[in-house]
Amino acid sequence: MAPRALRRRGVSARHSDDGLRRDRDHAAAVGGCRLWREAAIIIAVVLSVCLLCMLCFVSAGLIARTLGRTGNAVLSRVLGMLLAAYSVQFAIKGIAAVRASLP
Repeated sequence: MAPRALRRRGVSARHSDDGLRRDRDHAAAVGGCRLWREAAIIIAVVLSVCLLCMLCFVSAGLIARTLGRTGNAVLSRVLGMLLAAYSVQFAIKGIAAVRASLP
């Protein structure tokens, strides 16, 4: 709020600035802690996904032998359909965004 608007309401500018400064300092302290915690969670999730991918790549030969020729063909077709569905969804959302931005 502007000091003029505060004076109209009967609040002194000095009193309101002290309160705002105190609230801003508290928010910065809490927000800084929250940001650090969120960053740690994101890093842990990324490392977990990397570890899972590494385990899949290391055991790819075993998985391929376990699935066999037919299993690999089926898995390949299912993943191809999933990729096609994602690409169609991506294209539809892009077209909808362009149409929404046009006058």
